[in-house]
Amino acid sequence: MRIRIIIDTQDAEEAPDAPFTLNVYKDDDDGTPSGNPLGIGEEDSCLIGYGIPDLLYRLAQHWNLAEVYDQDGEAMPRTGAEWVQQVRREEDEDN
Repeated sequence: MRIRIIIDTQDAEEAPDAPFTLNVYKDDDDGTPSGNPLGIGEEDSCLIGYGIPDLLYRLAQHWNLAEVYDQDGEAMPRTGAEWVQQVRREEDEDN
């Protein structure tokens, strides 16, 4: 599993008070970068703000509360143990 955290300034000219957008992506099973961002809290798919440290802190808070989720609404693993459980569950579903 590879998680990508992307912070960009594509909308900075339209919103100079909040120039940064943070999105989180999980690579597809074949290792290619996904074009679909993960959901983050009630803000759905991204965080917007003025400071990068604040965006990362808010992401950490959402992740800690299991509020970072995939397209199926499943929370992303927060620990190694949760990741192992997820892998085993996916293997069971495939068998």
